[in-house]
Amino acid sequence: MLYVSNMEKSVQFYEEALGLKVHKRIDEVQITTEQGETETTSLDLVIMKFPESDFVLELSEQAYPDSISRDIHFQHMGITVKNLDNALARAKDAGAKKVREVRTINDGSIIVKNIFLSGPDGELIELMEFVKGRL
Repeated sequence: MLYVSNMEKSVQFYEEALGLKVHKRIDEVQITTEQGETETTSLDLVIMKFPESDFVLELSEQAYPDSISRDIHFQHMGITVKNLDNALARAKDAGAKKVREVRTINDGSIIVKNIFLSGPDGELIELMEFVKGRL
């Protein structure tokens, strides 16, 4: 996922430069923690895909670019896994550190469980298991 300062300009760029197409727009998600606490968050998120490919680029508009480095949800690599618990155990055995606990994200049509980890150089990695729906 990448922060962008102007969503429409960025969408146009990735369409023209790389041939990606808008697959889905999300303006609100419901986030539930492992403790059962739920909050609804508004956002401007665009999912782009190459035709005939599973590659996904997520873009989120951020009006204040200087805040990018302070938010773990952006500027990270996301990986879809079949079983989050197994993938988490494997990553931890390899030295990954938890940055955030497992959460459930629901946009109304898709439900995913995710967790954020850090790699050996502090890079942020999101592991995500689809519970309902697909991109």
